[in-house]
Amino acid sequence: MSERSFQYSAFGLAISSQRPLPGLHAPTGGGIPVAVDFQRALDIAAPDAEPHRKAEFETHWHLQDGRWLSRYGEGRGVPLWSLEAQPGGTRLDVRWSDPSQLQDIPTIIQGAGLAMVLHLQGEFILHASAVAVGGRAILVIGDSGAGKSSTAAALVHSGCPLISDDMAVLDFGEGGVTVRRGPLRMRVYEDSARAAGWRQPLPKLFNHPVFDDKRYVDVANAFPEETAEIAAIFVLAPRGEPTDQLRLEPLSPRAALGPLLRNIYRAPFLDAARTKLAAQRCACIAGHVPVVQVHRPDSLDSLPETARAMAGFAAA
Repeated sequence: MSERSFQYSAFGLAISSQRPLPGLHAPTGGGIPVAVDFQRALDIAAPDAEPHRKAEFETHWHLQDGRWLSRYGEGRGVPLWSLEAQPGGTRLDVRWSDPSQLQDIPTIIQGAGLAMVLHLQGEFILHASAVAVGGRAILVIGDSGAGKSSTAAALVHSGCPLISDDMAVLDFGEGGVTVRRGPLRMRVYEDSARAAGWRQPLPKLFNHPVFDDKRYVDVANAFPEETAEIAAIFVLAPRGEPTDQLRLEPLSPRAALGPLLRNIYRAPFLDAARTKLAAQRCACIAGHVPVVQVHRPDSLDSLPETARAMAGFAAA
């Protein structure tokens, strides 16, 4: 096995890898150790067990010895590859069958792979982007297609330091609810990036055409601390909502619970015990953190105004 010579920090983890994982922070000297091992395997066979969840592109197993396994590519014309998280989230084993995959797998590791590790460590994750306003964090959540990445991009371009994109790992303590710093890389569609303020062409996030056409920005003004207290969580109303004016509507804890539950990161892959614990943590968040519904015009042109209003609410 080759040496794990690449060292990184993200989400409170001290990550050592055999291959580079672009977009992660340099090591900070702390965190829970996690090893990432790569190995080529021409035959990536499915385990002899019933899957926990089967989707079009990904099949996921909870194995009896405590491992979690995700197998990718079957039926989509993509060479098979897999991610396997060891019990307790101490190691992530990557099996790949074609050299072309090595451009895309690091991006998947930073999402699905680290999410498996963190869930096995008992952590709570929201499908959210987090930026800093006045030293505290605001989170952006919403149903699929609501514009989380676009809104986060507008906030970052307006000067709000990025804390984490797409995944928000939360901690619960006497001082409140905090979010951990994630990767430096922000994912965004090209038209959204232009509307947010980036005029230059952005590199593609994925190489293989089976994935979507998102681009990425390696953010320079990232948040310098490891964690930040959450000031507010903004829920984006669905696209196409009939409104022509921007409006921020604070939600009651009861009304906030539904959007939080719908945005647990990779919720279908959790077992019953972890699903119950995640629901309890959503109730805790709803009772302690302001949750605000964002109604805005269904136009990318409204992104800068929406970002200013959210930042102003959090600062107040």
